[in-house]
Amino acid sequence: MAGFDARTISGGTPGEVLMERAGDRCHREAIVLAGGVYGSRFCVLAGPGNNGGDGFVVARLLRRAGAQVRCVFAAENSRRERISGDAALNLERMEAVGVPLEDFTGDLPACEVVVDAIFGTGFAGAAHGAAGQAMGSIPAGAAVLSVDIPSGVDGSTGMVTGPAVRADVTVAVQALKVGHVLEPGAERSGRLVVADIGIEVDEPDASLSDPHEAVGGLPERGRLAHKWSAGSVLVLGGSPGMGGAPTLSSLAAVRAGAGLVSACVPQPVQPQVAGAVPEVMVVPLPCDEAGHLTEVSFGHVPRPQRFGSLAVGPGLGRSEGVSRFVRKAMYEVPQPMVLDADGLNAVSGEDLRARTGPTVITPHDGEFTRLGGDLTGPASRIAAAAVAAAEWDATVLLKGPSTLVASPGRRPVVCRGGGPELATAGTGDTLTGIVAAFLARGSGPHEAAVAAVAVHAEAGRRAAADGRWVSAIDLHEYLGAAERGLR
Repeated sequence: MAGFDARTISGGTPGEVLMERAGDRCHREAIVLAGGVYGSRFCVLAGPGNNGGDGFVVARLLRRAGAQVRCVFAAENSRRERISGDAALNLERMEAVGVPLEDFTGDLPACEVVVDAIFGTGFAGAAHGAAGQAMGSIPAGAAVLSVDIPSGVDGSTGMVTGPAVRADVTVAVQALKVGHVLEPGAERSGRLVVADIGIEVDEPDASLSDPHEAVGGLPERGRLAHKWSAGSVLVLGGSPGMGGAPTLSSLAAVRAGAGLVSACVPQPVQPQVAGAVPEVMVVPLPCDEAGHLTEVSFGHVPRPQRFGSLAVGPGLGRSEGVSRFVRKAMYEVPQPMVLDADGLNAVSGEDLRARTGPTVITPHDGEFTRLGGDLTGPASRIAAAAVAAAEWDATVLLKGPSTLVASPGRRPVVCRGGGPELATAGTGDTLTGIVAAFLARGSGPHEAAVAAVAVHAEAGRRAAADGRWVSAIDLHEYLGAAERGLR
């Protein structure tokens, strides 16, 4: 954004004009947040950079609108001399209308709305001194509007490593930043408003999922369809004590529109799965003494190449035999495949690269790291997922509060909308079944993953709206309605 800003200025739009536009939009949103000007007190917290300059514009415009407003310099007093350029110009204009810049003395004045203009999206690290103290001194009960991003949030990653503002509204200048949509920055941003101030922005590094667009692109079942042509899914999973996982994946695939679902599980697990999901054909496979599938087991899977997609991993358990079983499936079946849970634990990044068929993997952070993904460096989760997708030649569905979908040669997608109701055992197995169904119905790996996350989240929202504590099995009841509602 700094580069886009500089290019726009060099193209003939003065920086002070862009600052005025940003401050104007923020001052109007602040008035809305206060419920009107009269009777409301505003406190602008300004830093020494251009974000503070935006704050000076806000304070001036609020005063001209008749508001009671004070502006506090949320930085060390000696740093006032660092205010320069357009920010210094707007400091003069603010003081000319009777709003002096006050030094922070340890407490903030009583107010109904705080405008946070301390740090912008270029901030990284932890705030210290007066800036950090000011963030912790926001009056209880005051509503907070952040200019561009809540101060203390790293705009490039969403990380928070020190004091940070928790905003009710954030006015993002020209475009959303990574820090707005990845946790914990997303949770601190509150309601997001994007202010178009005329900065010329090229193609973004990532995009937000539009659930309606994602689900609207799913192939629908034709009038002449039969159970095989409607989309067939083969689930490979299960082990003693873990029969629920393939059960949930299988039922999810049925409820997500697959015309036929078959599950191959260890022989001891077959009665449990068959009794739970009568719509699914459940094939018992020979296994080792511990009840785990092996390389030999795969030879008893009936015609796996006939299926439209495979879901491999739910409840498989961990053993060397399981690893060989999964690799056989990966290398010998070219159909689209979703790998989850113990399916991911059984393979490496090298195995993923060696597979020739379309592959979707659905790791959480631990599984992603074990495969070789890097979530520890300065890059954001978005960049980490994109790098991994290219390296492994697979669609990466990285699960989390803001789930990410990255595919080779495609722009990564941030998928929001999933709530805390999904934080319960078995919802990941359900997501696996949905992805498999959408693959079988004819969607590409990237499209199937994005649409599956949208339907999964919407089903959770609908289940929670019924006033229940949501279990994984509850989601299945709402999958069809979730898809129809998003079309």
